[in-house]
Amino acid sequence: MSKPKLSPQKLLAEIKKTDLGVYLLNHLQDLDVSVAIVDRMGDCGGLFDSFNRQIKIDSSLSMAEALHTFAHESRHAAQMMNVRADGQIQGRLGGMTRTFNITSNPHSFAMHLLMAEIDADVFAVYFLHDHRVKTGS
Repeated sequence: MSKPKLSPQKLLAEIKKTDLGVYLLNHLQDLDVSVAIVDRMGDCGGLFDSFNRQIKIDSSLSMAEALHTFAHESRHAAQMMNVRADGQIQGRLGGMTRTFNITSNPHSFAMHLLMAEIDADVFAVYFLHDHRVKTGS
């Protein structure tokens, strides 16, 4: 028996159960980033598509996996997008660009990618912990 597919409505309802989840959804809306549940992503449970400004989450994930993926990819969206003071959205590589001059050499670029992944993973773990503490699930 196959497990039911993840639905966007259930995922969004679960995210909205905490203040941090509501904050993330509002921040994504400010960045003009949407969330989509998609089929057959292969080995990838999710990704942030910066070109289309969309977080894609695989429909075969469990709710806990989907929440982790949502938080991880939301962090990537925040790393790559910026809202200017005049309200216009511009793409960027995040605040870490100042720390690692990614145009200077391949090592700096590799460090930037590694730090972005670590940052997104740490945030996702924090998000899941906050969700479990606040909802008991």
